[in-house]
Amino acid sequence: MEHAFAIANILHLHSKVLEASFFYRIAFDLHGKQQTEFPLPQSLLQVRLLCLLKASQPLPEEEMAELQQYSPAFARYIEGIRQAWRNGRPQAGLQLIGNAFEDFHSGEEIDRLYLEIALNHEPCGLKAPDAASGHAIPHHLYMYWDANPPDEIRENFQYHADLLGCSFTAFDRESGAQWLYDHHGREVSEQFLKARHPAEGADLLRLYVILSNGGWWLDADLRLRSKEAWEQLDQSSRTGCRLFSTHNFVLHNDFFGAALQQGSPVTDVQIETQQDFDTFVEEYDVQYKASGPTWHHH
Repeated sequence: MEHAFAIANILHLHSKVLEASFFYRIAFDLHGKQQTEFPLPQSLLQVRLLCLLKASQPLPEEEMAELQQYSPAFARYIEGIRQAWRNGRPQAGLQLIGNAFEDFHSGEEIDRLYLEIALNHEPCGLKAPDAASGHAIPHHLYMYWDANPPDEIRENFQYHADLLGCSFTAFDRESGAQWLYDHHGREVSEQFLKARHPAEGADLLRLYVILSNGGWWLDADLRLRSKEAWEQLDQSSRTGCRLFSTHNFVLHNDFFGAALQQGSPVTDVQIETQQDFDTFVEEYDVQYKASGPTWHHH
């Protein structure tokens, strides 16, 4: 089973989806069908059926029924994708998928495909409304580097300090830990300091900072294009949360903004494209990217 699964994954990775579906089926047939054996049988069957959809092949209804027996949520997911892709019914597809993502690990393909359907099909997309929602994103930018930033990162911090003045805050490990302690207590601060690597700590800090203060987060290996881009960002933000999607429908966590919601969940979200992302920020030459793997490679 393990060998068939490995072959299927390699084929899937290289977009040989019809061939991958064949090997996923072999792996499923060789599986002991126990819920203690990983990958789970329903995982193998759903990815086989997904590969058939990607290959524009019909779905065997007996396999759909089989998947329903193992996992109704997985079956809803596959049926939802079929409705959106094959039958041109994106709204029905999204409704079928519903919260099926809760049965998957975070970051699996269901997240990307759901977002792709939502963004590409009106009226169920997540484009900006014509009028502002009333939850204004604070015009403040936050960045982070744990310690001993290389020259280009230090220069990037100075660039943003000169550009934005008091509307810019750069954290390091010490100031980040102190801020978390002051605003969220010792336990959260210690969790930040115990992060296995700095990228994990940065992920924790960015969420707490934006949750508490609102504003914009930008990774240190990116920079605002100009003061004009910064002002345009403010003027074009019409909701309480603004996110950007890559060309492959993965949400950026290196640049995003949100308003202070005062304890309420985010109810109005504006999700835009990679082209919109590139309007406001840009990459620049950073030495560590060319010198081999580091924790900053996401």
